[in-house]
Amino acid sequence: MEGFLIRDLILIPDVRLYSLMVLSMWCLGSSNIASHIYSRFFIDFKVNSLTIQMITKGVICLMGTSLFSMDALFDAPPFTQCVSILIGFFIGFIVVKIELKINRLYRTRHDHKKIRDNTYSVTSTLVKKTRTHLKSLHEHYVSHEKSDQNFSLMIIILIAIFEEILFRGYLVQCCLLLPGVWVDAALMMTVVVFGLSHASLGLHQILSKTLLGGSCLLSVLFFHTILPALIIHSFFNWRAYVCCA
Repeated sequence: MEGFLIRDLILIPDVRLYSLMVLSMWCLGSSNIASHIYSRFFIDFKVNSLTIQMITKGVICLMGTSLFSMDALFDAPPFTQCVSILIGFFIGFIVVKIELKINRLYRTRHDHKKIRDNTYSVTSTLVKKTRTHLKSLHEHYVSHEKSDQNFSLMIIILIAIFEEILFRGYLVQCCLLLPGVWVDAALMMTVVVFGLSHASLGLHQILSKTLLGGSCLLSVLFFHTILPALIIHSFFNWRAYVCCA
């Protein structure tokens, strides 16, 4: 047993590498972590799940600062940062238009299915009409809408900012540390997971949120700063909230 160290029992002896992997898992599972906390501790209180999501993702963002400097997420010249803001607004506007079109097609198909299946019966009146605004799209617990949920634009914007720091900030930085052959696959995986994290909102939302995540990722990789992703996601949430609320 001479020379035996406790680190010999650890699969990943490098503390920083281990911390990066833990942070990556927290980022990828941030929505599930928030959902679990909400359903386990707050489901019987007048606290909506978006508030818990905002707090949970904010705490993970704060913890990530021990591994990444925020300056590293804005590593671009001032002129590039300014240009990225304008591009961010433009891309955000386009993504909003596409998202609304996806929701419109889904609603039309859903209505046609109701007609085809004679769902305008007495029992169908118990089914609520599909809504496309972010107040309902981001609510992961529609069965508890009776608890008088109050959604604020500030919460939705903060969630957008925190999600971008997690998915297009920390996770992208972690992916870039991987061997070259794995980088592209890992980056694509972050977009897929981001889309799937909205699965509880409907299959059509997986498509629209994957598009949003992909647009944000491409903007970060092109401008080498997270700023356009923050603009795109925040603008996306703001426009959808204001136009459809």
